[in-house]
Amino acid sequence: MLEMAKLNDGFHRPSNPFQMELSYYQASKICEYLESRFGWEKILAMIEGYARKWNTERVFQEILGLQMAEFDRDFRVYLKKEIGAPLELVDFAQGKKLQGGRENRADLEEALKSRPEEFFTNLALGKKRQEENDLKGAEECWLRSQKAFPFYAEEDSPYVLLANLYARRKQPDLEMQQLSALFRINEGGFPLAMRLAKLQLASGKQSEAEPVLLSAAYMDPFDGEMHKLFGNVLFQQGKHREAIREFQVLLALNPVDKAGAYFDLSRAYLGAGMKAQAKSAVLKALEIAPAFPQAQELLLRIVGD
Repeated sequence: MLEMAKLNDGFHRPSNPFQMELSYYQASKICEYLESRFGWEKILAMIEGYARKWNTERVFQEILGLQMAEFDRDFRVYLKKEIGAPLELVDFAQGKKLQGGRENRADLEEALKSRPEEFFTNLALGKKRQEENDLKGAEECWLRSQKAFPFYAEEDSPYVLLANLYARRKQPDLEMQQLSALFRINEGGFPLAMRLAKLQLASGKQSEAEPVLLSAAYMDPFDGEMHKLFGNVLFQQGKHREAIREFQVLLALNPVDKAGAYFDLSRAYLGAGMKAQAKSAVLKALEIAPAFPQAQELLLRIVGD
């Protein structure tokens, strides 16, 4: 871990291949610590200080009333309580040694004998075992790696590796469990969010899929499939006005199934008590697809009411 005054060096002048990722992680923990100790308003005030071109030392002095050395001392005490024990099982020298992936399985098995819980060794050995189709052995390694340091949430994290393994085994509940755990630590990218949401929806977990799809919407607001899924989730939960928003966005993206999008929008309008808008939307669906039976039924229902 770098001192606060030198944290930017971790991004601009990393001293080893893992320094940048570690610095991002350290920065996230610093923000958590600042919010827990001083509150969100102080973080906003710090941002304003940086906007005034203050350096980090002045920001900490003016906003928090702390010298940098004092902050570093207090933060390390906090961090030790939070992740001190797991860090004992992470050997960064071993991680650097294994970075190229050139170690053979026999050497990794031997290294595991001396440090059976070490994070990087288990992570690498699991990959070697998977390459040799030893899925049970790979699973054991990645579970140990995950237990050793559960905060690692990058693309090659044990969460992703285990989720892929369970998908290969056709164990969707375990796959979803891993992706959900990963999402709580790091929301990750759009494909991960969509993959998790689809698993949750397939399991009938509508309420759990909603915040995941909301995150996905922020990640890629131009994906039509996501807006359709999100709109249907909101509709099924009785959040009709929010569903209207999603289906309107979907239509603005010019989907292939425009008739289906107008039909969904009409249902949402009707659920929100907006009959005139519902009628207009379903008529547009029928203009595109006159033989659309669900749209015909919906129009009769609207007119009948």
